[in-house]
Amino acid sequence: FNEGNSLMQTQEFEKAMGSYKNAMITNPKNSKARYNYEYARKMLIEQQKQEQENEDKDDKDKDDKDKDDKDKKKDKDKEQKDKDEKEKAEKEKNKKKLLPKHTN
Repeated sequence: FNEGNSLMQTQEFEKAMGSYKNAMITNPKNSKARYNYEYARKMLIEQQKQEQENEDKDDKDKDDKDKDDKDKKKDKDKEQKDKDEKEKAEKEKNKKKLLPKHTN
C-alpha cells in the first residue's frame, strides 16, 4: 500500500495500481487501497490523454513546419524564375540595341 503511494508521487500510475491491487488481494476490506486504485486508474487515463494530445500537437507542429518549408521553397523558386525572366528580357533588349539597323 505504501509502495503505491510512493509510486503515485512519481506519477507511475500503472505500477501504483499493481501495488494497490496487491493490497486489496491481501486485505479485500481495505477501502483506502480500493479508493487509491481507482484514483491511480483515473490519473493513468488522464496521463495517457495528455500524452496523446502532446503527440497530436507535435504532429501538427511538424506538419505546419513542413508546409511552411514548402511555401518558402515555392516562394524562392518563384523569385528565381522572376529573376531569370528579367535577365532574359534584359539580354533580349540589349541584343536588339546591338543589331545593325537596315536601311532601304
